[in-house]
Amino acid sequence: MDPVATLFFQSPWIECLNQAQRQRTLESLFARSYTAGEVICRKGDISNVWIGIAEGLIRLGIESKSGKQLSLATGIPPGSWFGEGSLLKKEQRKYNVVA
Repeated sequence: MDPVATLFFQSPWIECLNQAQRQRTLESLFARSYTAGEVICRKGDISNVWIGIAEGLIRLGIESKSGKQLSLATGIPPGSWFGEGSLLKKEQRKYNVVA
């Protein structure tokens, strides 16, 4: 099974979906790869996807007024998802996200 499907089927929230919702969600999943240090999304970006981590780690942060990057969460591991709040509320991204 590919890493994206594995991530999906191991997610606890899948239990809240009926079979049709599971199938529709699974069909809409896609994978993107990022190298260490690469920006996944920036604060202010439009939220049009909910992001799951299949492999590797990510860091969430913001930029201070002086321009320095401040980490809010580091080492978010595989199996985690983020961005659902901004997506559901149709808000812009609240953090810079880096691989």
